[in-house]
Amino acid sequence: MFVISGDILSGVVKKGMTMKIRFNSGLALSLPIASVEFVTGKAGSEVGLTTICRDSDELDFLRGLKIGGEQIEIDQP
Repeated sequence: MFVISGDILSGVVKKGMTMKIRFNSGLALSLPIASVEFVTGKAGSEVGLTTICRDSDELDFLRGLKIGGEQIEIDQP
């Protein structure tokens, strides 16, 4: 499982929706949302969006992206 945490700026996020992480105007990674959780961290309470990784290589890849500080688009299925 991989978790991206942050604040929801607008709208509602639900299981089954898709997170879209943009790297540039032509390249994005889409991840299915497996669950929406509340997490507590250094910045206080945030929303955690989870996705299920197929294997340890996929998990290592996502960790290696060092995602942080970006706005992530959420799409309906």
